[in-house]
Order: sequence, then C-alpha cells, then structure tokens
Amino acid sequence: MQYIESPEAQEIVQSIFAACQEGRADEAQAQWERLQYLGPLPELAQVIPAYILMARGRSVEALRYMNELPEDLSPSTRVVCLRMAGDPTWESGAQALQENDPDPLVRDSMRRLLEIGSGPASFR
Repeated sequence: MQYIESPEAQEIVQSIFAACQEGRADEAQAQWERLQYLGPLPELAQVIPAYILMARGRSVEALRYMNELPEDLSPSTRVVCLRMAGDPTWESGAQALQENDPDPLVRDSMRRLLEIGSGPASFR
C-alpha cells in the first residue's frame, strides 16, 4: 500500500485529520481540495472524504461513501464509519482487525475502540 511521501502533503493530511477531530469540517474540506492539487495521491487517500463527512455529523453518508470504495481499502475506516452510524457490526470488524491486521497501529486503534464500546459515537 502506498502512503503519501511529500512532507507538504503529509502536513496537509495531518491538518485535515486535526480539523476533523476539532469539528472544523469546512477547513478539512478546503485542505482536502488543496491536497488534491499537489498531484496524484495514493489510493488510500480516497478515505479522507469519509472522515470529513463524519466530522460534519453525516456518518451514514460516510458509510455509504466507503461502501462505494473497494472493500479492502482501509477496513479500519469502514469500522469507524459503522460505529459512527450506529451499526452493531462494527464490533466484529474491529475484533477481526485487532487480531489480524498486520499494522500494529491499526490493531491498537481497534483495541482502544473496542474498549470504548458502543457508547455515544463522536468523532470529536
């Protein structure tokens, strides 16, 4: 899987996710548009709009968006969308990723998400 290598692009991606976490969806959207002008992006960057939708409180739309992408593209993002949309199947997806994902960051994130449980879903 390819990742964003340009330091400028990496900084923009970090600012997008920070803006999403802080509820500044419009800023995240503007940064996403800026990122796209930097040139070709790796396939994984396609999940960014899902996080922007969740930051806008449009979790079901984020899930629909993810369902239009290849199923194996960022299963962890799909799990977050499922949880935010209130779909109980997020737990089995998170459990599978916690046990089997090759990326230790994903495994740890899924473990923490499972510890939080099904409480009120909030991206912020």
